[in-house]
Amino acid sequence: MTQEEFAQLQKKAEEDLVCDKVVVQDKCRDVPSIYQRWLNVFNKESRIYADLVRRQKALYGALYKELRFKSNYAWTEEGIKSQIATDAKWLELAIEVDRQKHVVDYLQATLDNINRLGFSIKSYIDLLKYQGGLGL
Repeated sequence: MTQEEFAQLQKKAEEDLVCDKVVVQDKCRDVPSIYQRWLNVFNKESRIYADLVRRQKALYGALYKELRFKSNYAWTEEGIKSQIATDAKWLELAIEVDRQKHVVDYLQATLDNINRLGFSIKSYIDLLKYQGGLGL
């Protein structure tokens, strides 16, 4: 996911989480569909993250095998880790994994906020009913 796509995702999340007195009942009705839409995005991005992690582990294994068994130098474990950490392909993939983890973490937090939004709206509607019954 590019930075632009992530910025658009954040903007959409902010729009979906806005709730004021005027739209509270409409928002209450829409919370399940909003949650489902964000759950679909979360699942898609989680699969991408899992694939990146698998690729990262495979690359680590290939680099480890190359340094441990095919190198003319007898590397220590720390030396192998150091060499892998400086490999250009490894660094590129590690950055990509970190970015995708950030996206997945953001989406998880958004899902949690949407879930809490449903309870907050219900509490607000109950308060309005209570105030209406008391003539406040």
